[in-house]
This record gives sequence, structure tokens and C-alpha cells, in this order.
Amino acid sequence: MSNVNVVFTIYKKHDFYMNMTAINDLYKPLVGKNAIDTYVNLCLEADKIIKTGIKFHSLCDLTKSLNLSNDDFTVARNYLEAVGLIKTYYVNNEQQFWFELLEPLSFNNFISNQKFRCLLMRNIGKENYERLEYYYANNHFPNKCVDISKTFNQMFSDQDLSNVYAFNFEQLYKNICANTHHNVVFSKEVKELIENNFATYNLHLSEIEHCIYQSVILTTDNAYVVDYQKLFFTFKSYRDQMNNINLLSQVKINRNSKMFIDHLDQNEIDKVFSSYRSLNAEQYYSAIKKIPLTDEEKSIINTLKNTYCLEDSIINLMIDFSLTKTLGRLNKTYLFKMANTVNNLNLLELSNLFAYLNGSWKTHVSNNGEFTKQVVLTEYEPIEMKKRI
Repeated sequence: MSNVNVVFTIYKKHDFYMNMTAINDLYKPLVGKNAIDTYVNLCLEADKIIKTGIKFHSLCDLTKSLNLSNDDFTVARNYLEAVGLIKTYYVNNEQQFWFELLEPLSFNNFISNQKFRCLLMRNIGKENYERLEYYYANNHFPNKCVDISKTFNQMFSDQDLSNVYAFNFEQLYKNICANTHHNVVFSKEVKELIENNFATYNLHLSEIEHCIYQSVILTTDNAYVVDYQKLFFTFKSYRDQMNNINLLSQVKINRNSKMFIDHLDQNEIDKVFSSYRSLNAEQYYSAIKKIPLTDEEKSIINTLKNTYCLEDSIINLMIDFSLTKTLGRLNKTYLFKMANTVNNLNLLELSNLFAYLNGSWKTHVSNNGEFTKQVVLTEYEPIEMKKRI
């Protein structure tokens, strides 16, 4: 694959720590100089992305800066993947790479991997390996020393943690009843299931609410109850979804609250456009919501793609615009009307659609000197409607 038109961006944790000593001592003998130079360069590029806000860079520029051919870069990248220093993701048909940087292991964790330890010893020799063992040894204290350090349990009682880890059922019950307008019954088993998911999987109140709404049933005696089996599988499905959420949906996207209200600098518009182009519609809306999409939301996006034949970047712009006009709701009637207009007026370029939407509630002067005002879009009005003033 030629890397001339390929772009990449990098993801790393906010508390990422690049231990250069460990990288040079432990990893370099395994993967070689090219791979380590590539890793360090990606770490530096990640810092630049954080500072500048520019997500995508040319892969061609990266390989040139490393003085590596495309094939040599691929080999270096593969070695880094093999030893767990990076993960690579690729967006099909969009020529976009995403690199997730991973921290190097500590010495003890590194040598606990038998393959790593044997390969390191083979490459640097037994004498140098023993020298590293001495250098990284944790215990430099005389044998007569006794460890008198207090443990966590000695200093903190269960009572200290009870308030922290106790789930707020009162707030949950209040929210559920307020939103459903019914008194919802929670059995003892359901409460235990909720507490288990709260403590074990660190689910937030809003996430638990999300699962409960899908698990409330109406019994034969007209009582609204949380069904244990439905909630159990809803929790499981939700956890699986969260575990399988693509890295791309976790990336911070560029959005601007003034996008459709004010005149923005072209650089600001380009930043937003880059997010429209870099993510598919499901990933883009997931990045906005910070939670998985519902089946209905997936169906709306699927219709925009397959029935109206719209590209993801156009759909992302439509979603962004519609959310500002429908109070943050993904309204399918509104979006489908907009999709009809996009196709009828051939507004299939981001710049053209943005110009059209950005002028849909502004005053213009027509060619014959008459003033017209395009109506602010609502979910009940076709996007084409105009009104004389």
C-alpha cells in the first residue's frame, strides 16, 4: 500500500509515561533501532496533536522524518505491535491509520514474560542480562531489615469505604419514576444485581439507568417492575458493547457551538470538517453521546446511508446541524426531510451543504432586489420552505 495519501492519528492515555530507560534496556534489543525510533517519534507526534488539535498527519511525512521506506516502517510497526508497545487500527476504504500507544512494561513484568526474558537474554548475553537484573533489583536493603509498612486494610476500615461504594438507590429510583411517570418496583435480587455491576464494572448511575429503562415490564396485575433476567442480559450486552466500542468512538472530536450561528474563521471550520471526514456516522454520533447507539439510532443512520445514499461526512454534518435544531435529539423525520433536500439540490459536498444550512435562517437579497428570509428549520418543516418578508 502506498502511503502518499494515507493519514494517521495517535491515541494515548492522559497519564501516559514513556520510560526511555526501560525502552532502551529491554525493548530495543528485541525490536531494533528502527522500531524504537518509530515508537519515540509517535510519542512526540502524539504530544503535538494534543497541543495543536490537528488530528491527522501524513504517513508519508512520518516515514520521511524517520528516513524509512514504507516497507521498513511496516516492519518496525509490526515489531512494536508484537511486543505490546502499540496497537494499530485501520479504517477500511478511507486510508486512515490510528495508532494507540502503550506504556512499556516494568522490568519485573517484562521478565515475567518467558518469551521476552529468553529473547532478551539471547540477544544481550547472560552477563549483560544479570547486570540488568542487579540494576533493576527492587530490594537493596540489608537482610536484617524488617518491613514495618502499614497495609491499606490496617489504615482504612470497611466503614470508611461504605459511603464511597454504596450505590445511591434513592437517586436511581427518583430518576426512574420521574422519567417513566410510574412507580417501578425493584426486587431484592435486582438491587443486588445493580450493586454488583456498580461495584464490579464501575458503571455510572446514568449507565445503570440506561439499562433499567430497557428492562422494565408491565405485569399481569398492572405493576411496573424491573425484570431480573432482562436486566441481567441488558447489563451483559451493554458491557460487551462498551468493551467492543471502537477506539475511534473514544477520540475527542472537534465541535463548535457557534458553527451554525456565527461566522467562524475558516481554520475553525476546517477543524470541524476534519472530524466529519475522519469518522463514520456511527462513530461520530457515539463520540458525541459517549455511550453506545440505540437500535433506533443505528436504524436512522443506516437509512441515511443505504436509502438516501449519503456519505458519512455529509451525515455527520447533518447530525451536528439537526442536534442544534431539535434540542439535542436525533429526530428521524427532521433528518429524512433534510436528506431529501440534500439529494434534490445535489448538496453532496461538505462546503456546499454547510453554506446552504448556514444560510437557512439568515436574510438574503435576491437577484431582483427583493428580500427573502428562509425559515428556521424545525422538525415539522421541509428544509426547502421559504417565506417572503
